[in-house]
Amino acid sequence: MLLPLSSLCSEVKMTIYNLTQHNITKDQESAGVVELNEICQGEVKSYLTFTSIPDRKKIQENARRLVASLLAYHPTAQKVLIGGAPFFMSALEQALKSRGIEAVYAFTQRVVEEKDGVKTSVFRHEGFIPSYRWNKNSFKKSL
Repeated sequence: MLLPLSSLCSEVKMTIYNLTQHNITKDQESAGVVELNEICQGEVKSYLTFTSIPDRKKIQENARRLVASLLAYHPTAQKVLIGGAPFFMSALEQALKSRGIEAVYAFTQRVVEEKDGVKTSVFRHEGFIPSYRWNKNSFKKSL
């Protein structure tokens, strides 16, 4: 008996490597996100960090090096969670895509919890947003 493809896909959880400067949450871990090994994590964080305004060459170089580092330590990586400086994400998406790696962004909801009269903001992982490909015609329709 054949199972519907949807049921097969729900059983297979692809590993998603964390390429952000933040530790993953328990919700993200449950959704398949894993931390990089310690050495790779340090290298990735160094490429995500800019201490001065970068030019195009520096952005491109950091994106290439970050992807090379990921693949050196995790050569089977197919999907990654990215986030960081907005000016860097486009280059990082393209560098990943050029190596066949899918980039996703985390979608979280800010929830206010109250305990003993103290309100705290907590971010809850809701899912992933893919790195969409846009072209010059994507936004031509009038709003």
